[in-house]
Amino acid sequence: MEKKYDVVGLGNSIVDALGKVEDAFLKEQGLAKGTNKIVESAEADEAEKKIKDVSEVSGGCAANTVAGLSLLGMKTAFMGKIGDDEAGKVFV
Repeated sequence: MEKKYDVVGLGNSIVDALGKVEDAFLKEQGLAKGTNKIVESAEADEAEKKIKDVSEVSGGCAANTVAGLSLLGMKTAFMGKIGDDEAGKVFV
C-alpha cells in the first residue's frame, strides 16, 4: 500500500505578526529577545499600531514543521481549524 503523505501535522492554525522593533519597544512591552507571546486580537491590534511594516503569515508549530519538511521534498499535509474571518483568510 502506497502512502499518500510522509508526514501529516495536526495543530493550531495561528497567524504570526512579524515586525522589526527596537530594544526599547521590547522593554516597554515586558518582552525578552528570542521569545514569543500569544495574544488576543485587541492586544495584537494595539501592538501593531506601534510597529512599522508588520507582516502577517500563517504559523503554528505543526504548520511550520510540515511547511519546512515540504521544502525538503517530503509529501506533507496539515490539518487545523480556521475561522471565517480575516485571520482565517491570512492563514489559508
